[in-house]
Amino acid sequence: MREKSALAVDNLDALPTHFREESFTVRSTLRRCDADLSCPMLSVKAVLHGEELYEFADRTIRLRAGQFLVVARGAEYRARIRTSHATIGQCIYFANDANIEAPPPLAPFDLDDLTPTWRGWTADTGAEVIEAPLRRWVAALHDESRHLPRGNLARSAILLRGLRRARRVIDARFDEALTVPALAAEAGLSTGAFARAFRAVFGESPARCVETVRLAAARDAMRDVDRPLTEIAVSCGYSDLPTFSKAFRRRFGTAPSRLRMLEQESTSPRATTVGASVHSPERVTNGQTPAARRRPGHVRPAR
Repeated sequence: MREKSALAVDNLDALPTHFREESFTVRSTLRRCDADLSCPMLSVKAVLHGEELYEFADRTIRLRAGQFLVVARGAEYRARIRTSHATIGQCIYFANDANIEAPPPLAPFDLDDLTPTWRGWTADTGAEVIEAPLRRWVAALHDESRHLPRGNLARSAILLRGLRRARRVIDARFDEALTVPALAAEAGLSTGAFARAFRAVFGESPARCVETVRLAAARDAMRDVDRPLTEIAVSCGYSDLPTFSKAFRRRFGTAPSRLRMLEQESTSPRATTVGASVHSPERVTNGQTPAARRRPGHVRPAR
């Protein structure tokens, strides 16, 4: 008889205790409970409402609404819920976990860091929805962790969680007046510690990261050739067109108006310029450089 791929439980004793050949989901609605458990399969344990405590051999992790843990197959822990109010959780178990190198349960991470669609999860949401995002998240976690101080893994995990939260703020609110102290507060760090850790993990300073995201959004918006550059500048977080143009020229080597013109020429059927670069040292006029417009046999006099 085929086992169900989605379960609903209201007590910890009903949680699965054996390996299954197919991935499956458990939606739990629990109140005041306490049990020793063993994880039969690699799983993502998420809290959608309320709070849970997970006690491992060397640490206790408090999982709040909107947070998750990745727990490896065979891990043993004690699960506690101390309130009489309903705590709603979702556990997604993975049958094929060979390519997912689960990190040790060091600290809770934000579900927004894994997938922004978690608020739409239902009792039937299965492993196929988050398997690819989970693989990317685990790969990024291992890569980013290499740049953090070794020794206290739990501290590194908490630090990385804060840095990722600040990075999401940049992606979502780049059009606002973001400051490094404000981003540091989002990460729960001092300004100096945040700036150093951010550069170590993401390869650029927080301020440059904000500019990178803004300019990428501006480049994308410039595809609408009828949209004024001033409007694009303000919508991407710049105070005015000159400030935007200065940042754009510094990054791309040319003014936004000139880049827009060259890109229009390159896609126009009437364009005669081939291979013109935005970094070309000679001005292009009517499809010709100054050298190409000289009369045959003309020699510029020596100065």
